Amino acid sequence: MSKNKAPISKKKKKKVLRITIVSVVVIALVAGGIIFLPGLIGAESETGPVIEKNTAIVMVGDISKSISASAPIMTSQRLAYKPDSTSEILEILIAEGGYAAAGDTVIVLDTSSADNNIISLEESIEAKNDSIDDKYSSINDLMEDITDRQESIAGLREDISEINEQISDNEASRVELTVMSPMSGAIFGLKVKPGDYVSSGTVIATVTDTSSYEIEMTFSAGILESDIESAKVFYLNNEFEGKIVSIAGYTYKNQSGMELVDVVIAFDTTIVFEKTSGFSGRISTALKDYNSIDEEAPYYADTEQIIAGVTGEILEIYIIEKQSVTEGEAILLLDGESIDSKTETLNNQIESIQSQIDGLNDQIESYNSSIKSIKEDITDLEEEIMEFEEEIEEVRSTYENAYIKADFNGVVTDMNAIIGDLVNTNTSLFTLVSMENPNMVVAIDELDIAEVSEGLEVSVAIDALYETEEKPVNGYVSKIALEGDSQGGVTTYNVTISLLETPEGFRLGMNATATIYTSKSDDTLYLPIEAITIQNGRSFVYLVDETVEGAPVFDVQPSTVTEQDNITNDDLTNIEGTGGGGRGSQDPSAMTEEELAAFEARLADKGMTLDDYYAQQEAPLTSDTVDPDTDELSSELNDYYNGTRIVEVTTGIYNALYIEILSGLEVGDEVVLPPVYVSSNTVTAEESGIIGLPAIPGTGTGGGGGGTGRSSGSLTGGE
Repeated sequence: MSKNKAPISKKKKKKVLRITIVSVVVIALVAGGIIFLPGLIGAESETGPVIEKNTAIVMVGDISKSISASAPIMTSQRLAYKPDSTSEILEILIAEGGYAAAGDTVIVLDTSSADNNIISLEESIEAKNDSIDDKYSSINDLMEDITDRQESIAGLREDISEINEQISDNEASRVELTVMSPMSGAIFGLKVKPGDYVSSGTVIATVTDTSSYEIEMTFSAGILESDIESAKVFYLNNEFEGKIVSIAGYTYKNQSGMELVDVVIAFDTTIVFEKTSGFSGRISTALKDYNSIDEEAPYYADTEQIIAGVTGEILEIYIIEKQSVTEGEAILLLDGESIDSKTETLNNQIESIQSQIDGLNDQIESYNSSIKSIKEDITDLEEEIMEFEEEIEEVRSTYENAYIKADFNGVVTDMNAIIGDLVNTNTSLFTLVSMENPNMVVAIDELDIAEVSEGLEVSVAIDALYETEEKPVNGYVSKIALEGDSQGGVTTYNVTISLLETPEGFRLGMNATATIYTSKSDDTLYLPIEAITIQNGRSFVYLVDETVEGAPVFDVQPSTVTEQDNITNDDLTNIEGTGGGGRGSQDPSAMTEEELAAFEARLADKGMTLDDYYAQQEAPLTSDTVDPDTDELSSELNDYYNGTRIVEVTTGIYNALYIEILSGLEVGDEVVLPPVYVSSNTVTAEESGIIGLPAIPGTGTGGGGGGTGRSSGSLTGGE
């Protein structure tokens, strides 16, 4: 883009930042089939105007719409530092222009007056503490006496606790006056009768589970070499399923050298066996079956003794020898006289001990009264000490305040102190400026602020750093003001843009231009915006098609010229889609600097200046433009659009220069742009400008809006 801009007349400039977004439209006068034809550029010639044909190729690239504004780049944090009290400066650790990390000490202040004050307060505290120590010594003596008596009381209470436990155990033993069977089974060995006196622990009888047996047998140690699957026990013609209870953890050999192992097998049966041998066993493994080496006798698996839990006389017996009983069934009943006597004796012991405890508690109460009075004196002294300590803390806080530290990473500026200065709370010592996360606040017009939202991508070009024009600094919209600022009837809103990086050579305060991208499309089809013609809200282009013979027919009536004599720029302003400019023109005064530079470059390609453009727009429209009898211009337009056909397209986003094509065309398609009129004798094609757009045949409307109001934007990749 050319950096040399043609001057703009002051009356055309506007201070308000505004991006005028206007679709490219055909200036249509839809009254009686009137077609507005463009005026000629340059001096008239005897041979009449000549049309220079322009085309464009559908390309692929990135297109964006944006809003641009300028402002200085400022720091995100700035803080001025002042002392909290009057002090002398002892040290300056970071000089003007130096970098301070958060927490670094920049200036150290003198603390000698605070030192003297603290010494005096600490001496007062020491005297109070000495008095408190004396009082605590008296309390300690009393506490020792109290402790001795409390220990005595504790010992006596332990005695009471033990006696209470004896009483509790004694009373709990009443439930044992009825002796219960510990398990289900048969009674054997009954040894007592009613009237007998038994002591606690006396065996009354035994109860045996006669349905569950165990037998210990010897097997070949080969059973250990494979997984055991089952075990069985055999007696005469009886076979019992068994369960291995245990296998000895050792093996041994018999006289024949055979390695053996002992196994205990359990089995259940309702048959009651006498103590006899003749039982054999078999263990099946995954590899083979093993029979026991010898025959053995079984024994009951579960037998328990019935024992008297307390001492007493047997009042009743409820069972006989070999009787079957269930678990918890009553066996006999004992007399409880011995329990009553023992409980009474123990309670008398507790009463005697409690009397001793009461006397000791009276002594403790007297000691506690003395201690309470002494503690009140101590509390008064401690409150005085606390007041002194609070004063010390206040003074010590000046120690921390004596170290003026950086609250954040930054550069020290505006240093206003030297070592030895006596400074007070009104003295500004220095300013800390953050170089991290700089930002700029730009003013956005009320007509555009709705398109801006937080988080939008922003590119920033810094005026003083020319390389940022090619490689702009990345940023984003971080804040949008809720309230606007109204001046001269125009309201703007402050938008904060945060930079994500800073280039080499950057300094705070540099002016920069921020481009806020309100919309983007990547790798999309695009055309110059003037290639689009809009009729009744639908968009069309003139697509070059070599298979088409002839061109769209333009129905130019003689009444067009006659009525055209009375059309003024004010009339054109009111036609929908003209953007407010005469002849559908673009308005350079509403363009951003980027748009204006691009527009001037396009004019320069046609040999025009901005002043020429203004002169063209202000030239009156007359019937001399076209010969109403010959309809010469219509014929030339037909020649211009020979070999084209009208194609409807769907458009997307657009900016001042280009428009996105969503459907209707393919990359590489060639379309015809609006015609350029030049004098056949005195004006070359390079000296002409874009005047207007053609009508769509058969619609009764005509072209005339050659220029458009465009939003700011950019295009990359195929431009």
